[in-house]
Amino acid sequence: MDANTHSPHRLGHIVTALVLCGGIAAMATIAATSKGTRQAPATREQRQKADQVRATSGIRAAAAVNGSYVKNDTVDDVAVALDINSLLSRSDIVARGVIKSNVSHVSEDGAWVVTDYVFSIAEELFSPDKHGATIHFRLPGGRVEWDDGTYADIKIPGFRHPLNGKEYLLFLAKDNGPRPHDAERYKLAMGSQSAFELGSDGLATALGKKIFPVAKKYDQEPSVTLLNDIRDLVRSRVR
Repeated sequence: MDANTHSPHRLGHIVTALVLCGGIAAMATIAATSKGTRQAPATREQRQKADQVRATSGIRAAAAVNGSYVKNDTVDDVAVALDINSLLSRSDIVARGVIKSNVSHVSEDGAWVVTDYVFSIAEELFSPDKHGATIHFRLPGGRVEWDDGTYADIKIPGFRHPLNGKEYLLFLAKDNGPRPHDAERYKLAMGSQSAFELGSDGLATALGKKIFPVAKKYDQEPSVTLLNDIRDLVRSRVR
């Protein structure tokens, strides 16, 4: 066979190699293009300016400074609950139930991104007042995007926001902030100490930092232990 003549089998390998090389080159071009259009992180001066704008003109104006506004916030109370009795004392309702839906938006005063939740109650463990089968509560944090491509993303380090369809135990207090349509709304009674996921594996998982006494005691313990301790405490208060 002539040196310049290739068998069909060899030609097939050559064509495959060329296609692969072309694909890799195309992928590299796409990656480079994406990298080139990616927004550079804001400098310290830009972040400071955005914080100042947020304080005077609200969070959407802050996002317009650099195209985005990303900030860490907290849900934690300055007080520490030493036990579930402390949490109960600060709560207007303690309930077990499922998150039905949530939506993040800018708060009524324009200064925050907040997330509103619809909570379907399966068991009301404590409450001086009667409630319906569904209540609403609000947490700070979330992400909001606007039509011009700018966005604000408020993160809560050390706290896992509740997810739709999951079961939780919540210690809630009345939220007396501005409310649309005069709907009654709640907040976590003592920040991240006030929320536990009740997993399908039968274990309770604290949504906040594990350094808090209540979280440390009940995290990864059977959910029924936490629930029964609350029930027993409520019964002892009634006597």
